[in-house]
Amino acid sequence: MNARTVLSLILVVLVAVATLAAEGDCEARNTPDTPERPRPTATPTVSVADIRDIVIASIEDYPRVRDAAISQDGKQLSLVIIVDYATDPDYAQELGDNFVRVTKSLLRDGGVGQRIGSGKYDYLIGVYYPDEREVALGAKVNSSDRISW
Repeated sequence: MNARTVLSLILVVLVAVATLAAEGDCEARNTPDTPERPRPTATPTVSVADIRDIVIASIEDYPRVRDAAISQDGKQLSLVIIVDYATDPDYAQELGDNFVRVTKSLLRDGGVGQRIGSGKYDYLIGVYYPDEREVALGAKVNSSDRISW
């Protein structure tokens, strides 16, 4: 056999095995001597609707926070905080950082440590006075480990 024929034969065998595996006909079966292989456990998904009340209550416990809201559009989360007029931009950013940290933790969106960490969601964080003037505006894309203010 020449090399082209051998490669064609190998390709046919690979396609056949892949097809059988996809249909479930090529699964390894346990015998009495073979221990059962552990199967992966599905991680339950958590949505913003599941955690909204907890996240909002936790951020509203901070001094100077009057109201908060969170919404989701696909993989983008919008977090809004309304603060007292005495709130300075540095404290507003600290509140925004904490809002993202709590949200990421409850959504199981990657690890949260000293840095906020990357994850699967993009975050847009707005901190405003009651008259809708912006105090701080930040964003964090899923691949970034911090908020850009």
